[in-house]
Amino acid sequence: MLDISIPTYRRYPTPKRERIRISIRRYRVLNRILNISTAIVGVIFVISLSLTPYLTEQFTLPKEIYIPKGSIKYILSHIEDELNIPMSRIDRYIVSLFGNPQSGWIELPHRHMSRIEFLKAITEAKAPSLKITLYPGETTPYFLKMLTSKFGGSYEELYSYYLSISPFREGFLIPETYTINSQRDIRRFLYKIVQYSKKVHRNRMKEFGIERVEELKRYLIIASIIEKESGSKEEMRLISSVIYNRLDRGMKLQMDGTLNYGLYSHQKITADRIRNDNSYYNTYKIRGLPKEAICNPSREAFEAAIEPADTNYLYFVKVKGENRHIFSETYSKHLREIERLR
Repeated sequence: MLDISIPTYRRYPTPKRERIRISIRRYRVLNRILNISTAIVGVIFVISLSLTPYLTEQFTLPKEIYIPKGSIKYILSHIEDELNIPMSRIDRYIVSLFGNPQSGWIELPHRHMSRIEFLKAITEAKAPSLKITLYPGETTPYFLKMLTSKFGGSYEELYSYYLSISPFREGFLIPETYTINSQRDIRRFLYKIVQYSKKVHRNRMKEFGIERVEELKRYLIIASIIEKESGSKEEMRLISSVIYNRLDRGMKLQMDGTLNYGLYSHQKITADRIRNDNSYYNTYKIRGLPKEAICNPSREAFEAAIEPADTNYLYFVKVKGENRHIFSETYSKHLREIERLR
């Protein structure tokens, strides 16, 4: 019979002398590894001791810094130029261990930091959430001036850019709080505000049945005057009624707020200013409405322009020290109210 079984081989024990040789070889290998590791640790320890003064050097830093796009070498070169902090290959190596820095404006956790803390911070810090508010009643030129003062750039160039992308010279931007991106690109920021404002105005035209852009502009002009003149939201429809009543009678509006246009937004109106201002905003000299809005009005002012109160008021005077006005139907009563409030 054919035997197909697998033969079993007997394993003989390794001789004692051979086992000793193997143990010696293993010991020598382990000893070499231990010596190399000890040497590496020693080198690291010596290097760390020598780098300690360098890495713990203290710096006073701004709260926010700008990180450009690019390699770690380029970023550290930019920091060296801007913050006057010398950078070396050691810094590049350390940053590469921490990770890549985020480009754009970042907010540092502290104003006073060591080198190693700073290098770690630029890889972990996040862009600050920067909010910019356009308040109701603010003029576009004043708002743009504020942007260029805060973030740099030419006001004239930014204003020219605004005129190229906005349907109206004034009154078109929606007053709201906006978030600017970490790159602080104010042209892109302004473009987004204009696009958002276009969307809001399209929706308002549908909501209030406004069919023509010219009609929208007229409401914005009236709303902007209401915004500048009113002391409170509750008065807006009353102010609106005075505007419409005077327009219906062919009277000049004669409202101080119309002279707070453009960069004159926060200036006090004087008799001299009224006499010398020959712009189309001066409602003491022109009849009808100004050609452009005075400011960027709120939704409440816009609604008041569309739905004025039903009154016969033609005049109003501000109560000193209060955010309200006294309204009158006749000029004689108006004069009596002025005398009474003195």
